[in-house]
Amino acid sequence: TGIGTGTGTGTRTDTDADNTGLTISNWEVAATTDADRYRYKLMLRQQDADGDTFLIGHVNINLVGSKGEEVIFLPIRDISSDQEESDIKLRFKFFQIIEGELMLPLGFVPDRVQIIGIENSPIEKSLDQNFDWVLPE
Repeated sequence: TGIGTGTGTGTRTDTDADNTGLTISNWEVAATTDADRYRYKLMLRQQDADGDTFLIGHVNINLVGSKGEEVIFLPIRDISSDQEESDIKLRFKFFQIIEGELMLPLGFVPDRVQIIGIENSPIEKSLDQNFDWVLPE
């Protein structure tokens, strides 16, 4: 079993909000004893949290890969029984952890994980980061 972690690459669509509001603190994926089943853990945090203000928004987690020659985007709700919605609700003062297990469809080869976060309050901010699907030996 291995754990894949990363700092991710991507774009932010905020301007003055780089040092405040929603940020991805960590993404991890780890193999289980089942061949196509993996554990995942996403930690989001509120930069410059004052302890009184709730960050409110949502996050989307998509697994991007291929099946044959076709590129496929799989929303986490389609491959994890732990998530019922595509828009996973966020409401926290300091941080929020989203975790569970996912099951890869037969023949699907994962390439990366796309995490899109939208903050509605206390500021408006969005981020879009990609993490390579890497499971160290």
